[in-house]
Amino acid sequence: MGLGLLVSTALLLPLPLYICALALFGLPHVLWELAWLRQRYAGHQPRSWWWAVGGVLLLQSGTRLAIWRDVLDPRAGPVIDLTCLGLLGAAVLLGPRSSRPTRLAGMLLAIVMGWAFTNDHVLIVLLSLAVLHNFSPLALAWDLAREQPAQRPTAWFISILFALPLLIAVLPAPLPWWLLDLQATLGDALNQGLHRLALPLPNPDLLDGQLAPGWGDDSGRRQTLLSALVLAQCLHYLSVIHLLPATGRPRSDAPLLSPRQHALALGLSTALVIGFMIDYRNARGLYAVASGLHAWLEWPILLLVITGRSQPTCQPQN
Repeated sequence: MGLGLLVSTALLLPLPLYICALALFGLPHVLWELAWLRQRYAGHQPRSWWWAVGGVLLLQSGTRLAIWRDVLDPRAGPVIDLTCLGLLGAAVLLGPRSSRPTRLAGMLLAIVMGWAFTNDHVLIVLLSLAVLHNFSPLALAWDLAREQPAQRPTAWFISILFALPLLIAVLPAPLPWWLLDLQATLGDALNQGLHRLALPLPNPDLLDGQLAPGWGDDSGRRQTLLSALVLAQCLHYLSVIHLLPATGRPRSDAPLLSPRQHALALGLSTALVIGFMIDYRNARGLYAVASGLHAWLEWPILLLVITGRSQPTCQPQN
């Protein structure tokens, strides 16, 4: 029932669902996923390698923070993002415990980032990676199932979940006219309700910016893709906050976060929710700092996972 409600909301009210999911679960998903990735993968490369990766992520998050504070031109953001992805590819290539296929994957990532920069395809590459990032729980779940065969049902369940946005995205026809009309009617009703409550109105162009120009030129077709994208993002949140940590813990008696860390995470998340309600633009810019750091960290880990990483030499520290 809950899944059906989520799919229906993604089809009927994709923009409000996107904003609510981002405000309520954006930062928790970043913090919980970072903690889970640390427990699962910290031991698969030496500490010095993680320090190098952390330096690249510090450059990227520092750039986004400077943009948020209006210290740096926003046009520098995509260039730095692309540069940092290339550096992370180089880090995977040079990783002391990287397998040969992993090194080749890291080299390919660095080459693709260089090609995108020199051929002025920065935006479309970054948006494509953002879309693919929503599906990263698939790779993480099957990596877990490879190590722990008892977790294959979880991997299959996550796979079935993520088949739903793919099915929506590849529908042979755009959303029917009556569904688009219903979207508009519900959206207008929501805007009127927010106006009466003196809450900020959603920007109708906000969600459209998540897809590159030319992806779904027909308005109905583009709306279908946007609904699929929002659903995939919500499923990503569900997977990394609940499904993966519930089954993929290296030690069942070790919490992802200590009680103090848990309280701090909840406090920061609550503060950001209030920030989204007061000033969406500023809160979204601040959230971009955390979301970029966690998304870019995923890419070297995904390359290790997909190409066959070496086994850790020790259990990660909690």
